[in-house]
Amino acid sequence: MRKRFFALLLTLALLALTAVPAFAATFYVYDDASVFTEDETAQLNILGRDIRDRYNVDVIVAYSKDCGGKDADEFAREVYGEEHGGGRKRDSIVSDAIVFCVNNSNGDRGFYITGKADDIITEDVQRLILSGVYNAESVYEGANIYFGLVVYYLEEVLKGGEGLS
Repeated sequence: MRKRFFALLLTLALLALTAVPAFAATFYVYDDASVFTEDETAQLNILGRDIRDRYNVDVIVAYSKDCGGKDADEFAREVYGEEHGGGRKRDSIVSDAIVFCVNNSNGDRGFYITGKADDIITEDVQRLILSGVYNAESVYEGANIYFGLVVYYLEEVLKGGEGLS
């Protein structure tokens, strides 16, 4: 009886360890175009995680060498689906997300926005973000501008008392 109890306890512990990475291994940078250094990727992932923790919104930047032949909007949706569950229910609410994608082969840029984030990052805001990214001196600076502008608009919503979730 005692052996069965410990075997069950060990099995549950192993299941818990394998289940945690599904939610803990969330990435905020997709870079198959290799435009970021490892350090830049790490810094942007920290920034993305901090935004997620503070605002309960996934903010992701994706640079692809060719978007697998898809347009940037479609590829952004695919990146979110692969990395974050694509808007599936998490913690009893549908995830809010903003994904900005750049196709490095042709310069196509696009967004995938889901949940309440869709009310915040309007087409006008998307144009402002694109303008900031275009005017950046480096890809890394552009990604920081993107994250910064998203935070700015999330803060504006919070100031208005609307809340995000």
